[in-house]
Amino acid sequence: MVASDLTVSSDELYRIAEGSLKYETTNPHIVWVSTPIRLADRKVHLADAERIARDGIDVLRKKVESQRDAYRSPGEYERGMGWMTGMGHDALGWVLFAEGKVDDRQPCVAETEETVQKNPVVVGAPVGEEQVHFP
Repeated sequence: MVASDLTVSSDELYRIAEGSLKYETTNPHIVWVSTPIRLADRKVHLADAERIARDGIDVLRKKVESQRDAYRSPGEYERGMGWMTGMGHDALGWVLFAEGKVDDRQPCVAETEETVQKNPVVVGAPVGEEQVHFP
């Protein structure tokens, strides 16, 4: 993956990320979650990473809503929505943590923890300080 290749500059990684966000519409959970996490991991373009993570939550919500008819039950739909938005909140919390905005990330941590409780199979285990952080 490009994000883990340290020969790729931070600016180049950011340009690639922006292109991915623009053109990848089939799997928004991949780019709208991993992009801000990878930027935060490198501690680069953090303001952009925060913007992407905040916008991503709505993008993920809309993706699930657009597929509502594919869910077999209201419970399955709610789990799908929780899984997608939980990943978005987790990404935002990770970016806020990287920015040093510890108090601001508490609502994200709470939202992610709620998702973990409702969907323990699909949500990653805790990694790092008080965060779930999807790899």
